[in-house]
Amino acid sequence: SGQHYTNFDYDWNGDLVYAAETSNNVTVKRWQSEPQNSTGIIYQTKDFDFGQPGLIKKIYKVYVTYKASTALAESSDIPFEYAADGSTSFTNFDTCTTGAGASTTQLAASATNFDVAALGITTAPSVQSFAIRVENTTSGTLEINDMAIEYRLLPAKNVS
Repeated sequence: SGQHYTNFDYDWNGDLVYAAETSNNVTVKRWQSEPQNSTGIIYQTKDFDFGQPGLIKKIYKVYVTYKASTALAESSDIPFEYAADGSTSFTNFDTCTTGAGASTTQLAASATNFDVAALGITTAPSVQSFAIRVENTTSGTLEINDMAIEYRLLPAKNVS
């Protein structure tokens, strides 16, 4: 945590590179496609408005296709969180259902194959925009293939 990253680019050798900044130091690094064990990684998406700014949406579930070398938990909670409407205050998802079953405290391990986790919210929030954050303090690898957000537009609910 505390690092900022650039967008990806290619160097003169055709390697995929990015820059990481900590304090006043900027380091250019080559992308490694093999997963690495690491702790303290925080990944946060942009604030999604689903191409409909100013309209209210109801968020039902988030589906994450992932592979994890060990069961992952963040302070006895699922390591995925969400925020609404540009907030910087994130809330834990209430449930996490995978092929291994349901949990309210962790993301199940799936070291050899990708698995799909359905992240649930007990009371579906009504939002204009929605962001997701992954914070993992457990040592191990987490590969995310994709994320999908299940939502519905609420009719005639424009924000004034």
